[in-house]
Amino acid sequence: MSESEDDTLRLAAETLQALRKSKGFRSANAAADHYGWPASRYRSHESSARPILEKDAERYAVGFGVPVRHLTDPTRERLIKLTKDVQRQEDLSRRGVAERLMCARILAGFDSARGAAESWHWASATYLKHENGENAVGQTAIEMYAAAFGVRGEWLRDGITPSGLGRKIDVRIWEVLKDPNLHRHLRRALPPVDPARIARLKDSLKIGRPSALVGIKEYRWKDLEHSRGQLSSVKATNVWNVPPSFVPEGKEVFVLSVESQSDHMGGYWLFVLPGGPTDRQGQMYLVAKDWGLSISEGPLEDIDDKKVLGAVIGKLRSAFEML
Repeated sequence: MSESEDDTLRLAAETLQALRKSKGFRSANAAADHYGWPASRYRSHESSARPILEKDAERYAVGFGVPVRHLTDPTRERLIKLTKDVQRQEDLSRRGVAERLMCARILAGFDSARGAAESWHWASATYLKHENGENAVGQTAIEMYAAAFGVRGEWLRDGITPSGLGRKIDVRIWEVLKDPNLHRHLRRALPPVDPARIARLKDSLKIGRPSALVGIKEYRWKDLEHSRGQLSSVKATNVWNVPPSFVPEGKEVFVLSVESQSDHMGGYWLFVLPGGPTDRQGQMYLVAKDWGLSISEGPLEDIDDKKVLGAVIGKLRSAFEML
């Protein structure tokens, strides 16, 4: 590939990424899932690992609502304008989250941002930067703040009501956001707070790691086997920090390390979605038997004589590969 072709490839990839961000998709996987595009192929186009063919460019152009030439004949000038538009949107989004975060904190009864951070043992500097809009707030932090202040994460992140603050607040939400202190009396009673959940979310926010990462716990196969499938009685050996796109929204996933080479999954880390089922064809399930754990292939109704611990949604050896 010539230098000119390589530059065009990178320019098209950067344009594709900017278009995706302009539509509000936080990750390549999120956009691919929404439009039904092959995720691995789309990611390779965004990363410039492979050229964007015309049929792919047409598909992406329709999805993102732009002329196909944006991708088949990308220009630096067009990309600069698109990048500036995306930055403006991100700035507005960040300021909106900060405004709602301050409102939620005040209506939860905390007079100061520093006081709220100290009460929940958060890093004060980090929280202050989130509340003043200096830093973007990742999904894990959103969930943690929402749980602490008794609001809905969707409202805190995107401003989508109901907010969790009560109907009297929601019907005048714009007034309330301007001066939350004047509306404290309208706040309905705080829902019960689960300090353990907030602590788990806090633990997943590793120092030096982007708050957008999600923490999922790793357990050992033999430990879970000894506990007869009782996950609550097993101690996690590690925490994996992965992008939110790796985890089904609103689901608690865990990693299971399989060390025994005698098992056909030996040497792998399995990503398990507790409970199941999923809509995947040929889904595999982690089940508990009297003699230990096993991996069984679905459908779920065919393994009703076993205790299903969860659906295996992925595995990892040298590189992550979906089952």
